[in-house]
Amino acid sequence: MMRPYRVAIPQKSLDDLTARLARTRLTRPLPGRGLGVPVDRVRQLVRYWRDGYDWRAWERRINSHPQFMTELDGLDVHFLHIRSPRPDALPLILTHGWPLSVVEFLPLIERLSDAFHLVIPSVPGSGFSAVPQEPGWNRRKDRRCPRPGHPDLYVPDSRTCTSRTARLRTSGTAWLPTSGTARLVRPGPPGSVTPSAQAS
Repeated sequence: MMRPYRVAIPQKSLDDLTARLARTRLTRPLPGRGLGVPVDRVRQLVRYWRDGYDWRAWERRINSHPQFMTELDGLDVHFLHIRSPRPDALPLILTHGWPLSVVEFLPLIERLSDAFHLVIPSVPGSGFSAVPQEPGWNRRKDRRCPRPGHPDLYVPDSRTCTSRTARLRTSGTAWLPTSGTARLVRPGPPGSVTPSAQAS
C-alpha cells in the first residue's frame, strides 16, 4: 500500500542542528600532511552547514515531485514516483549509493521523465526511509524495490537496491523477467527495448 508523503522537517530540529554546529570545538592543526582532514576544511564545512545551507529550499525542491511511502518486508520505504506522459513508457528505477540520497537524481527527472516512468527510492537506512533493525538489507539479499503500478518490467540503474523484479548484472545490462522469462536487454533509444538473449 502506498501512502502520499511530503518532507516536513520540524523547525525545532533545524534550530537544534544550527545550535550544535555553533558549539563545534575544533582541534589545533597538526603539523605535516596526511594527518586527517585539515582543520581549515572542517571549519569551512561547519560554517557552510550553519550559515550557508538552505534546507527549506531543498525541501521545496524535493516536494515539487510526487512522493510516497510504502512498506517492504515490514520496513517503511520512501520513494519519488514520476509518471511519464507516455502510457507505454518504460519504468526505470534509479537507486542511489551510500552516503548519497534521492537528491542526486533531481536534475535528471525532467530529462528522463518524458521517456520513462521514474521510481526513485530512498534506500533503507538513508533519507526518509526507515532504518533496518536486522542485517541483510544489501545487494546480496533478495529485497524488493517499490513497484507502484508497474508490476511487470523494470530496468534498474541499481547500485544498492536489489529486486525480485529485476537485477542489474553488468553495467548497462539488466535481466527483465516478463511472464516468467528473464530477458537480457541492452539500452536502446527511449521506448525501444531489444532482447539480446533469453534465459529461463
